Amino acid sequence: MRYILSLTCIFLLVAFTALVGLIRLDLVGLIRLDLNGTLYLSKAVSLPFCTRFQLQKGKWIKSNDALPYPVDSEKCNNSNYNASETYDWQPDEHRSCRFEKFDLTKFCTLLKEATILFVGDSLTFEHYQALVEILGGKASHKLETRSENKPMTIVQPVCDHQRTFIMFRRDDYLKDLNLYIEETFPVILVLNTGAHKSPDECFVPGLNITFHHVASWQKKCKEYGLQCHIFWRTTVPGHPDCHNFTTPSNNISFMEDLVADGGSSKRLWGWRDFKHQNKLALKLLNKSWVSEYEVIDAYPINILRPDQHRSPKDDYDCMHSCRPGKVDVYNQLLQHFLLQTRSLRDVQALESFTFPWNRTSNVQEDGCDIMDAGSGDINTGRIPRAKQNGKRKEDCELWQSH
Repeated sequence: MRYILSLTCIFLLVAFTALVGLIRLDLVGLIRLDLNGTLYLSKAVSLPFCTRFQLQKGKWIKSNDALPYPVDSEKCNNSNYNASETYDWQPDEHRSCRFEKFDLTKFCTLLKEATILFVGDSLTFEHYQALVEILGGKASHKLETRSENKPMTIVQPVCDHQRTFIMFRRDDYLKDLNLYIEETFPVILVLNTGAHKSPDECFVPGLNITFHHVASWQKKCKEYGLQCHIFWRTTVPGHPDCHNFTTPSNNISFMEDLVADGGSSKRLWGWRDFKHQNKLALKLLNKSWVSEYEVIDAYPINILRPDQHRSPKDDYDCMHSCRPGKVDVYNQLLQHFLLQTRSLRDVQALESFTFPWNRTSNVQEDGCDIMDAGSGDINTGRIPRAKQNGKRKEDCELWQSH
């Protein structure tokens, strides 16, 4: 009898230890909270999330997924683009880790009351567009032009609850990031620079200033009791001779050699140097005072996508992409890391936080253009284009003004 009792106690102790272990793994997604705050087990309880390095290596495989949002026909001039022919990014180690597909409900739950600020160039706007539209909104290309020319920060509410605000600011070199942060105080920053190539002697001091502003923002987040997130997206070069490709490559050595060689393309725009400056940016970020960050590794994933470019005829535009398509993996990666680092507690903290502006959209409901100037109390040109930080070398200011 005592023997049986002893075994029973041991079993209960092991079961309790296992339960505690599962609860402690909540941050990596094995146990989740539903909208009512109730714990539930994830379906993929047996697999941990893939690490950033596990996600870097993989291949594009055909899928039967429905289109996540309507085809963007504004800029796509690719007769070979077939939106219904979809592909998924599959990590090589997919049997030992998981990379979940984008889930609108999960994303909107985690990001309720949040403000997400994208800052960068036209490739960053593609990322912004894809997120707005997969969450049920619409973002015309005209919004990018408005952001650059007025200049202004574009603001759009998304999700069914309309309490997640996604913002875009066109700033190719991230010169005035501190001003955008001060104006809107985002909870999530998504940054990228590199497609408008500048020499290393300009690139390095510029990014050091940028990362200083990010670190200052993180400090304020902690003072306010908010969980904030910074995402750095690496830059994918264009693909020489993109008119020759209608499917993914899945041979990174071949694609990197093609970029280095240039093929017959005349429009290379410094693409050969993107790999080097990606490494340089990550090295600077790692050495900076930025305490925590995530990397959206666009380079190793989408250098394998020479297909789906906007205007492959005569290699006119082998840099930008048609949508839906390969750009959507960026938001899958965004969600992947947020599922591991964000909780409903963080959402609740935002409910009592007072933002420095009245969070309203400055975009028409159909997403085609901005509202009339002065229709909102934010982003109507208060940060003039000529206003620069003035902290970079004069020759770099001259270089980046072109």
